[in-house]
Amino acid sequence: MLKAMRIEIIEFESKGRGAYDVTPLIREKVKECLEGLAIVSVLSPLTSIITIEYEPALLSDLEKLLEKIPSKNSFIKNSVFSKSLVIPIIEGEPELGSFQQIVLLDLNSDKGTRKIAVGVIKQ
Repeated sequence: MLKAMRIEIIEFESKGRGAYDVTPLIREKVKECLEGLAIVSVLSPLTSIITIEYEPALLSDLEKLLEKIPSKNSFIKNSVFSKSLVIPIIEGEPELGSFQQIVLLDLNSDKGTRKIAVGVIKQ
């Protein structure tokens, strides 16, 4: 049975358009929960949250995928990707695949503060 939920906001400084590994930020927010769920949602316009192996070849493929979307409008491109993820927490760690990281995808060309909400539901 799920017992309690707490939500925290992470403020992340972005250099603008790109993919950013935010796994350490999420790990910090879930470490006190032995078992449960993390709901990770981006609150900033033109951002999405995905899981991917954060390595140069895959990030390059992701960039190529974005370029293939016919619209030049960043809002349309952003709508293809998720605004939230639900991630199991086991023994205080987000349960990700062997090589997966949680990545903030920022399609805003301007640098600035991006916000991520992390809700933790404890078992």
